[in-house]
Amino acid sequence: MALVFRKKGQYEKALEWYERALVGREKALGVDHPGTLSTVNNMALIFSKQEQHEKALEWYKWALVGREKALGVDHPDTLTTVNNMASIFHKQGQHEKSLEWYERALVGREKVLGVGHPGTQNTLHSLTSLHKRAGQTKQAKTLQARLNAHAPKGPCN
Repeated sequence: MALVFRKKGQYEKALEWYERALVGREKALGVDHPGTLSTVNNMALIFSKQEQHEKALEWYKWALVGREKALGVDHPDTLTTVNNMASIFHKQGQHEKSLEWYERALVGREKVLGVGHPGTQNTLHSLTSLHKRAGQTKQAKTLQARLNAHAPKGPCN
């Protein structure tokens, strides 16, 4: 239900359902269970959508610490949280911190998922855009070339 409300942009209702899921998952699975941490990560996403960036970071940090402990630093779910935190730092105007976190997500995603994976491509795209906006054209061009080399090929390509 929370996902349905999130997709409809009804964030308060989504939070209500995520909170309900969180209480149930903590009780049934424990606070460090990957399922519980997924709900924590999803709640952070709602706070991000509501532009409550500090609150989103708090919840992402909770998810990150738990995921690193339960799943490891290179698990795709952990790396998704790392990528999400980079996005929050970017929204807050903390470009250096954002670059650092996107780099961390990229290194992990390339290692675990490969360069052509959509998650890796998403991180590459975000990192490229951030370098462009910062006027770091050399880094942006290097990353753009990597993006282009692994872009999905359609029937016209």
